[in-house]
Amino acid sequence: MLKIFKSPVFRRLLLVILALAVAGYSTLELKGYLEKNRPHEQVLVARNDIMPYAVVTANDLGYANLPAGSKLPGSIQDPKQVVGKKATATIFKNEQILPQKLAESPLSLNPDEREVGVPTDLVQAVGMTVRPGNNVDVYWLPEEKKGLPTKDQPGIQQAQLIAENAVVVDVINKNNASVFSAAPAPQEERNRSNGGNAPAVVVLKVKNEEVQRIVTSVGNGTIYLSKRR
Repeated sequence: MLKIFKSPVFRRLLLVILALAVAGYSTLELKGYLEKNRPHEQVLVARNDIMPYAVVTANDLGYANLPAGSKLPGSIQDPKQVVGKKATATIFKNEQILPQKLAESPLSLNPDEREVGVPTDLVQAVGMTVRPGNNVDVYWLPEEKKGLPTKDQPGIQQAQLIAENAVVVDVINKNNASVFSAAPAPQEERNRSNGGNAPAVVVLKVKNEEVQRIVTSVGNGTIYLSKRR
């Protein structure tokens, strides 16, 4: 056995093994050093999976700190160019945003359109079944005409149609957060709430000429929504 250890061939083999081990360790150390110290850049990515036909919101986007050179050619880096558009294919979590996976959404504003907030409650928001992208008609019931017939007002008053085919952009709850992205309220809070009468603001996209009519109606009566197919 001692002869084997003293053999020149064994010694050369041992030296080769030690050299390979040192080289492997040095390579791993160098790789770790380069990864830690190489330049990085901020790249726009999806924070979560965005499913096809979903409208992209600011909450869906974020920046990842990636090694320099990781940015895909043609990828979008300005969130303003993404928010409000519709995904045409699944955009996976941490995936960079490519324009071919996006399309114009009905929520984007044209020059002749504006967004307007309409105070309501969850029942008046079509039983809380409206979603971003839905089309609704807006009805107004004047305050002085609200309610059942009286001796001074013998007939049932008709609500007035003040805007047609408005597009639902969002529904904001009393905590000033979107009901579609806000975390569920604790059970105790839900128990204290008044169910369908919880206050909300429906954000609508409407024509310029309808804004004045809607704003005036909001301050002088009650607004109801009727959802279209």
